[in-house]
Amino acid sequence: MADCGELIKEEFPHIDDELYQYIDGVLTNGCDDFENIDDLYEAVGEVLQEVAENKTDDDIRDICSKLFRLLKSDEDASTIKNGPTKVLNAPIHLGSIAANLDNNVDEIKSIWVNHREDGFKVDQRKLEKAEAKLQQKQGKRNDQSSKPVTNTFKPETATASQVTSKKDAKLEAKGSNRTADIRIENFDIAYGER
Repeated sequence: MADCGELIKEEFPHIDDELYQYIDGVLTNGCDDFENIDDLYEAVGEVLQEVAENKTDDDIRDICSKLFRLLKSDEDASTIKNGPTKVLNAPIHLGSIAANLDNNVDEIKSIWVNHREDGFKVDQRKLEKAEAKLQQKQGKRNDQSSKPVTNTFKPETATASQVTSKKDAKLEAKGSNRTADIRIENFDIAYGER
């Protein structure tokens, strides 16, 4: 992009800074949109024509073609930095590859395929012990549920008290406090099965 700016300054030495910033912005932001020289000429050609003192329409087109080549060379350099784009010779059908996976399991050597180690095997003795403990706990639960339930309900009395702070007492004395906190202990509410 710096090369484009230098070319514009070289071809149009008396260009206004605002127009230069505008053209530079169009070239920078619209770089991907320019598919050919005509697209670039449509974007900045008329502005360059207004700036040009003694240049013809063909001269402006030549300048636009130089700008286009500079833009595309910058674009090609950026693709080299990011790695070349690879074009496949034929389409790849992932469905057929997945269908053939069962047949080619031994051939797959990829970082994307998980390889399981045999270290995840279950110890049968430990498994049997754990199942025995679960059966024992289940038996205890069944025994407890079959016993008759005795009423261990101890009625408690509900108490209510009012707690006031010094601030509330002062406001109360002035007559401007209209709030009160009520504290209820050991109070249960039952609604239906809850």
